[in-house]
Amino acid sequence: MNQIKLTSLTLRCSFAKTWGKGIFTVASLLWLFWCSSPVCFAQSSPLPTTFKWTSTAPLATPQNGSLAMKDFTCVHYNGKYIVYFTTVDSAGSWGGGMMTFTNWSDMATATQYQMPIGTVAPTLFYFAPKNIWVLTFQWGAQYLTSTNPANPNGWSAPQTLYSGNSLDTTVICDSTNAYLFYAFDDGTIHRASMPIGNFPGTFTNSSIIMTDTAANLFEAVQVYTIQGTTPQYLMIVEASGAAGRYFRSFTATSLGGSWTPLAATESNPFAGKNNVTFTNGNVWTADISHGDIVRNNPDQTQTIDPGNLQFLYQGWTNTHDPSITNYTQIPWRPGLLTSIQPSDDMLIYSDRFNNGWGDGWSWLSPRYPTNNPVYAGTNSMALVPSATFTVWLLKPYTTVDATLYTNLTFWINGGATGGQNISVYGELNGSSSGLPTVSVTAPTNSWKQVIISLASLGVNKTNLTGIGFGNGIHSSLMICD
Repeated sequence: MNQIKLTSLTLRCSFAKTWGKGIFTVASLLWLFWCSSPVCFAQSSPLPTTFKWTSTAPLATPQNGSLAMKDFTCVHYNGKYIVYFTTVDSAGSWGGGMMTFTNWSDMATATQYQMPIGTVAPTLFYFAPKNIWVLTFQWGAQYLTSTNPANPNGWSAPQTLYSGNSLDTTVICDSTNAYLFYAFDDGTIHRASMPIGNFPGTFTNSSIIMTDTAANLFEAVQVYTIQGTTPQYLMIVEASGAAGRYFRSFTATSLGGSWTPLAATESNPFAGKNNVTFTNGNVWTADISHGDIVRNNPDQTQTIDPGNLQFLYQGWTNTHDPSITNYTQIPWRPGLLTSIQPSDDMLIYSDRFNNGWGDGWSWLSPRYPTNNPVYAGTNSMALVPSATFTVWLLKPYTTVDATLYTNLTFWINGGATGGQNISVYGELNGSSSGLPTVSVTAPTNSWKQVIISLASLGVNKTNLTGIGFGNGIHSSLMICD
């Protein structure tokens, strides 16, 4: 289809000029690519060694008299997101909540159900060998079972998960064993195991498998299987840094083996203030705290696709507010991180605008979709300039971190006349002042791919706010993939 994308920064567009009709069309493929060329994976992507994320604003506010909602666990099942979480009220009392919704935009209005018991710091998964759902939680390390995870009142009586002290427990299984991992707010990570045939049951005799400072191995440990690998596991652990809470990451080739740091520092975290870009530049939290990678496979393997990562986390708008001295009074809210992969395309235009991009700032009229001519897909964008100097200006709804990209790539076709010159430029923080332009000449009756480095446009920065295509003449244009 005709598209405009941010990918490895390549802006794939096409220009074709029909001088006889006075039409300069812009067909629908404009891309920004992550690398020098598009990369496609037929199966799973490899696990990155560095991570970058975009974050939503807070997705919901607490209901049922709660002050905070935190410690999220999330699976996507039967077309709905199922989220369990911790609740805290103004008196500092802990409880459990759950909710279901179809789209992330629905989370703000979805009903939040209070759990009949305090399922604090939960982990939800489907235990396929026995066809039951399991919900683990802390304050005594317990678990519940159910046949319907969407029913908050359908869970069994609590059973003992671990016969000892623990904090933020989680369970993951391979083909032979079930493993319990937990933290303790003291710089240690603990592990216990049992034969998978004995689960669900009570773990005993855990051992310390990792040690560091309390700040570096704090809490909220989660462990996942990496999809499509043979095998690889990812552990994330919340740490307390100078700029706020963040997550460190580690990998292993066996759940019973040793763990190697991956992205494990505050400057290069799995997820933290230093690698998260916020919607509309609204940095609403400095803390990226206790949450869960959203799992489309809800089973006991805790499998995630490294090429499609989303992380539901807790943050708060008054991070480091000196008036809040009690942890139970922090008004935690849910936010969603979406990973930016080196192979990703940020689609800008594909027969319509995508990902918050638009052209309402252009000084070029009229402009409209047309199906003749097109390079690919169903529509081009016809631009019919009514003045000598006109610009098709594309802007995103929020600032784009263009350091993640390298090139702007597009296709042009000058039609029977050819030779039209198009000036391409960028904007930083809403201004193109002082930035260079790159001139592109359209060929005659043929399509040509053009690759422009973002560095040559001077916009390989963290604050890209627009890409413009201008013609200094009173004639029409067309851009297409």
